Amino acid sequence: MFRVPYQGQGVKSKTRTVGSLTDRKHMAAGILVRYMGSDNQGRFVTDTNQQQPHELWTLLCNHFEAKTTQNQSKVYQNFLKIPFGNNLGQYLVAVDTGVANMRAVGMTICVPKPEEPTVNENHLAEIIMSKIPSSYNNTKDIIFTKQPLTLEIVRTQLDSKILDTQDDLTHPVVKTESAMNVSVPFCENGVHNPKTRHSEARCYQLHPEFEAANKKKRQQAKKKANAAIFNVPEDAKAYHCRSSHVAFSSLSSAKPIFLDSGCSDHMFPEKKFFFNYAPFTSSVSIANGKSLPIIGLGLIKLKNTDGNDHWFKALHVPQLSHALVSFGRLFVSNCDLIRRGTDDFSVMDQSLNSKVFDGTVEGQIFSIKATLVNPSGHPSSEALKIMFGIEFSTLSCDSCRISKSHCLPFSGTLPKPQGLLHFIYMDLSGKISPPTVGGGLYYFKITDAYSSFKHVYILLSKSQAFEKFNHYVKEVENFHSAKVRNVVTDGGGEFCSHEFEEFFKDKGIIHHITAPYTPQQNSIAERGNQTTSEKARSLLKQANLPSSIWGEAVNTAVFYENITPMRRLKWSTPYKLWFGHKFNYSRLRTFGCRAYVNIPKERRQGKFGDTSKRGVLVGYWQGIQNWRILTAGGRVEYSHNVMFDETTYPGISPGSFAGNSNTEFGFDEDLIPEDAPKSAPNPFETPESDTSGDAEFHDSPDNIPEEQAPLPEDIDSSNIITTKRRAHIASLDFPRDLSIAMAALNNTTSHPIPHTYREALLSPDAEEWRAAVQVELEAMARLNVWEVVPTPDCQSLLGTIWIFRKKYNASGNLVKFKARLCAQGSAQQEGVDYNETYAPTGRPSALQVALTIGVNEGMDIHQMDVRNAFLNGNLDDVIYLRCSSGMNVPPGHCLKLKKSIYGLKQAPRVWYTELNKIFTSINFAPSIADPCLFISQVPGWKCLVHIYVDNMAIISHNVERFKKLTKARFLMDDLGPVTSLLGMKITQHSDHLMLSQERHIEEILKEYDHLHARSAATPFVPNTRLTAATTKEVNAFKALGINYRRAVGSVNYISCSTQPDISFAVSQLLQHLERPGIKHWNAFKHLLRYLSSTKSLSLWIGGGDKKLKVYCDADWANCTDSRRSYSGYLVTWGDSVISWKTKKQTLVATSTTEAEYQSLYAGVQESVWLNSVLQSIDSGSAFPISILCNNQAAIALSNNPITHPKSKHIDTKYHFIQEAVEKGWVALTYISTASMPADGLTKSLAKIKHLSMINFLKMKLLLV
Repeated sequence: MFRVPYQGQGVKSKTRTVGSLTDRKHMAAGILVRYMGSDNQGRFVTDTNQQQPHELWTLLCNHFEAKTTQNQSKVYQNFLKIPFGNNLGQYLVAVDTGVANMRAVGMTICVPKPEEPTVNENHLAEIIMSKIPSSYNNTKDIIFTKQPLTLEIVRTQLDSKILDTQDDLTHPVVKTESAMNVSVPFCENGVHNPKTRHSEARCYQLHPEFEAANKKKRQQAKKKANAAIFNVPEDAKAYHCRSSHVAFSSLSSAKPIFLDSGCSDHMFPEKKFFFNYAPFTSSVSIANGKSLPIIGLGLIKLKNTDGNDHWFKALHVPQLSHALVSFGRLFVSNCDLIRRGTDDFSVMDQSLNSKVFDGTVEGQIFSIKATLVNPSGHPSSEALKIMFGIEFSTLSCDSCRISKSHCLPFSGTLPKPQGLLHFIYMDLSGKISPPTVGGGLYYFKITDAYSSFKHVYILLSKSQAFEKFNHYVKEVENFHSAKVRNVVTDGGGEFCSHEFEEFFKDKGIIHHITAPYTPQQNSIAERGNQTTSEKARSLLKQANLPSSIWGEAVNTAVFYENITPMRRLKWSTPYKLWFGHKFNYSRLRTFGCRAYVNIPKERRQGKFGDTSKRGVLVGYWQGIQNWRILTAGGRVEYSHNVMFDETTYPGISPGSFAGNSNTEFGFDEDLIPEDAPKSAPNPFETPESDTSGDAEFHDSPDNIPEEQAPLPEDIDSSNIITTKRRAHIASLDFPRDLSIAMAALNNTTSHPIPHTYREALLSPDAEEWRAAVQVELEAMARLNVWEVVPTPDCQSLLGTIWIFRKKYNASGNLVKFKARLCAQGSAQQEGVDYNETYAPTGRPSALQVALTIGVNEGMDIHQMDVRNAFLNGNLDDVIYLRCSSGMNVPPGHCLKLKKSIYGLKQAPRVWYTELNKIFTSINFAPSIADPCLFISQVPGWKCLVHIYVDNMAIISHNVERFKKLTKARFLMDDLGPVTSLLGMKITQHSDHLMLSQERHIEEILKEYDHLHARSAATPFVPNTRLTAATTKEVNAFKALGINYRRAVGSVNYISCSTQPDISFAVSQLLQHLERPGIKHWNAFKHLLRYLSSTKSLSLWIGGGDKKLKVYCDADWANCTDSRRSYSGYLVTWGDSVISWKTKKQTLVATSTTEAEYQSLYAGVQESVWLNSVLQSIDSGSAFPISILCNNQAAIALSNNPITHPKSKHIDTKYHFIQEAVEKGWVALTYISTASMPADGLTKSLAKIKHLSMINFLKMKLLLV
């Protein structure tokens, strides 16, 4: 904001004789031009107005004081960004300017009123106070007692504080010769300089009475600078330093590293940055002839601006104010100084032709741009003092600055524990992305409030929290011979579950639940998680390890917390209070350094084989001096026989172990000693390995993440299906939705997929991923998806993220690499940047009907994909995107969308709208039964097109005609005759098709180690029913560490697309997602054994008499837990099985008649819908449809609409059957139970009856 100084604000008062009006106008115009600055002069001053002050003033006011919302927002944001700096007076000057600017643009600072833009004065005062450092806490406490808190009160109190401390502004530090030569800001020409250390009220230029006092202070400060006395020993001076700016350690927190041509060696003042430190006594001569003591030497690691590390041997000189790098040493090492401009230079290693450092020149001082690396786990300065026995200045670690930035802590009260285990605080942190290699998504941290000792567990899902807590209580109570008394948690569902409450009740533990939205009440756990995450981020950044190693970093961070002295414990450690003895700090090694693990003789490859293997240190093992080492292939071992090279930090590529199924990070059991101590509990636990992967990626919005984070590979136990939400539909309803079923299929492959753009460029397939990204960006440019515009001030921006997938065909061969730039739709607001979102999805039954018609009529069946489908729809909403990695957009600009992209909530609807418009233009119409089945309306040309997002199955005698029409409007991939469709392999014959999923089944068998398992004749043990698991069975299964939901989800799509013979078995397994037991897992393994012998079983499509038949059956009270019945129906059209379903009924049936009646209702519903599909295709009506049932009473109830006493309670909706019979839509026919093919959909069959069902379905083993 432009402000013209006025009398009393920077312009010295003088009495002048002013001439004519013209002279005064010229003088006023000159003042305006002088103070507006060169940039504004070019903008506002012209030849015509340079002598017109009123016109100039009007232009300036219209620009800088425009009372627009945009200008008001900009001025307010600028006020919030005002930093404190180092001087309270300067800060208050900046605050005054900001307040004046807000008032100038029309903002009223008072109690808010709805009719005008206002700023709450109390809130504004609190913002000003929040930026004043803790050194003014006493003054702040006094100010906060004033109510109401106004700007006037704040300014008055702070001005008083300035006057009280005016004589103490100069720090009592020793100055050097170069410090005296530094330019000091001062006031002159009757104008106050805000960069000075005194306030405007004490400015001697504005108030001459202060001139004498200021002059006296300057003289005293100069005398102090010349009186520096160095008390150093006068022994051997083997080292020297000629730099004139060397002095004792000052109070300044800014610590540049100087390049010194007068230094004989590299010298550093802080011990915390030394590796392999050793005591050493000597001294170093400085420029004035005095000496400073040298107390040690070691290795220093410096990280340059390119992120490369360089090691130097250095001396420890604690009385140096700054670190010094000797140019002489660099010169001897074949390094030269290269000038890069007026004030910049580089130090180059001529032997390697590489850059060592960049640097800048200020005056005659050369400083290098590098960061010291801290080897001690990034504790606080006070903790380092206790650990290493030496004072350290303010922490200046770059990793800590990046990873530990946070808001000021909340000051509150906590229960005071009286001993160990009196109060336990615990909390979960997550969901964390990317997951660990073993699928870990959360860490569960438990803290003893008395000792602050922490235990941490990595969890695959929140449901594991109870198991870990139970384990924790048993161990700690046994170890300390004490009882856990109180537990403090938030109100999360994982802690308020029935299991926890019963456990607390049995143990007599008091459970304290914090109030909603008050994490301060659980501050030990909440703030503890923040500390752990900060340390873990610092460790990963220091070690150059990928984010998927966060589980090991969290374990190590908690280990460091336990051995770090704490102020609250009077600088004792949690480790000492917990175990009763001090930790031996000599055991510490640097996280991420190179490690060499001894190979036992029994494992060596012959006499001359390697005796050790390389690895990376990723943690410690509690209770015994062992280290956790990440070795080749991503396996974590722990061993005592390890050698370390703390000068090497190899790092790990994110793709180097992403596909290894033996990772994250299970221990090598052969390396665990039999006598490992079991008395002390281990606070670090890592889950067993879990394998995950990806297959074909369908561009459905369901597959696009809604968070600004990489898409996790594992299907978490809470993600496959929300059981609580759909507990009343525990059936096979949901896998009929292909988007959910395909999600299970996409997570069974073993190929590594990068999570982020950076990982993609670091992976072995970097070139392919880079090409895929380029293809995506070129498509967006070709389709004119966006325009680059300046970032608007008052418009929120949606984030973007890259999603990577590999696409495979049905045979498992890699087809292509795909990259998608997706918007973060989770940040969209309904009514602001989207309204309607619904878009239809094609039903698989409609696809089966279309395929049957095609093969029966001898049509060609081809497949096409629309490239970048969602990018074709025109967007009506105004949406701005934040640029992602890999995009070249100027700073200060963003992307304004003109068309939809993947990830937007409205993208599916926009795409379907555009697709429907295009199909209408080429004389196609959607089926009235399925909007995703389009039918040609052109006379003489029968063409059916089934759409699933961007995938088109074309069925016609003239496929090329359709291809020409669509290629003129979309960029298409012509895949030719269909061979794979939605994960199914399709084998075409002259009169029929065969659908199979052999590759998908093999992937599942391989994942669960059943590829060569003993076969089973039936998918479910005959004549058995699964019941709810007991607590003992649940615990037995939990001990296996297997993700039950993911396992069952992986077979979902098979049961609903190609193999109706396993529908009942899968339905039974789905009933127990919430509480699986060991018997449910055994049933799943039995199903795998069946699939291993029938993996090439294929479903027959085509042939027959073209009559629609529906077989309906029910098994009364099949579920022994709820006593509800099972329904099942099977629909055939000729020889083709086109639809089937297994479902547990929603109501308890009081008789077999009622159970069969409900089953008939479901079958009739499906048949009427299928008839609508056939009529829309112009295949004629199938009425009356033959409905076959094996219960005479149910048939009689359907044919006779008279109410019977035993059926009057049946829900009205089920009497839809009677209407369908009356109108002639269906004809009910009795069939014997022995001949009922749907019998296998409601119960487990014996071998002979199961084979009979397969023969009826015409399922064949596909012979290749």
